[in-house]
Amino acid sequence: MNTKLIEYIITIAEMKSISKAATKLYITQSALNQQLIKLEDDLKIKLFSRTNKEMHLTEAGKIYVDYGKKIVELKEIAYTKINNVNLKIRPIIKIGVTKERGNQMLVDIYPKFHSEFPNITLVPKEMGVKKQIDAILNYELTFGVLTLTDEFKKKLNFIHVVDEELVLAIPLNHPLCINKTMFSEIDLSLFKNEEFIIINEESTLRSLINNIFNEAGITPNIIFETESNKISKSLVEVGIGSTIIPKSYINKNDKCFYFSLANHPKWEIAIGVKKDEVIDETLKLLVDLCKKYWLDTINEKRSSE
Repeated sequence: MNTKLIEYIITIAEMKSISKAATKLYITQSALNQQLIKLEDDLKIKLFSRTNKEMHLTEAGKIYVDYGKKIVELKEIAYTKINNVNLKIRPIIKIGVTKERGNQMLVDIYPKFHSEFPNITLVPKEMGVKKQIDAILNYELTFGVLTLTDEFKKKLNFIHVVDEELVLAIPLNHPLCINKTMFSEIDLSLFKNEEFIIINEESTLRSLINNIFNEAGITPNIIFETESNKISKSLVEVGIGSTIIPKSYINKNDKCFYFSLANHPKWEIAIGVKKDEVIDETLKLLVDLCKKYWLDTINEKRSSE
């Protein structure tokens, strides 16, 4: 059931531009324009009125897009139902998770999933965000639970889960802790001469942390780079340097003092799927369980402040 041409026309209508629509669809402007010209020739009527800056739907175009959207929606419903019929012979779902936190999520959600779909094997793959996205695009993963940055948003469909705040962690004996309230806001520039333990360049978190330092107008003195936020926090707990970590790594008995940062920087936890992936009953349950886990985890950290 090929609805590609319909989706092209809908995208042109949304973007009001051939060039912008072509960019969004990852095809050349000339190829998209030829598709539109051929369709208008076949229908013997114009679907768009063109100005110097924008394209607007004609009355015929409005009818085409209105019914086209219904056709695309019906296709998605039909494919979902067909896929649901096939559930018994779809034995494996491969899910991408980030290191450290992904395994705990799976331990939490798997019992519920297994009780609903006992004949389906769940295969988790621990990998970084960039590798997850490549694996999803290459059909090596069904979906991934990851932290999202702007550079990845065009490649997949993403389901927003929750925004997670990043905080500054410093040793409990640090002078700047005196007479301060936990999670009170502090100026990061006060730490311009401090030593830092920072997540390595391969992590999506690193680019966010770099931006935080840039906005504070300081160049951090990085003494240790790691792929583990747990290691960063552990070093701070024994009095070696400071770090910036996501709030979900915080526990009640930590031997760190935590400050909020200016503008309360956050990163987005999301679920990424390929643009043509059908969200059937199994995937919908997994997505819902993942969302609930992260919402509960983040809300628990907020309530403990």
